Amino acid sequence: MPCPEVECAAGGLGRNLHGKKWYEENGLREICSHIAKEQVGYMKKLSLAGCQTLAIVGVEFSPACAPTYLNIGRRVVRDKGIYIEELERELEEQELKVAFIGVNQRWLKKLSKQFNDVLVRSC
Repeated sequence: MPCPEVECAAGGLGRNLHGKKWYEENGLREICSHIAKEQVGYMKKLSLAGCQTLAIVGVEFSPACAPTYLNIGRRVVRDKGIYIEELERELEEQELKVAFIGVNQRWLKKLSKQFNDVLVRSC
């Protein structure tokens, strides 16, 4: 999937680090909504063809792609990135169920368990 922060005019490849609130105020929600519709539409086509999307992998602490945790200042809070919120909304609208897995280099054991859980459920 494309990186919504790169696509956002306020972000781009050479972007500075910003939080969820900043991106919310600078157009990322609209970009994420557009990308989510395209990606979930693709997943729907795969589903109709008999293929299953096992999981969406997001990057924890990303203001766009975090499935579980964000930084708010110096605190870690349970929250989702803007793109993940839009993907969840679009998946629900299309009546698709897809697991979300959060990647963080400090939590490799947890990541391995999440991947194994997804694979076991799909068999």
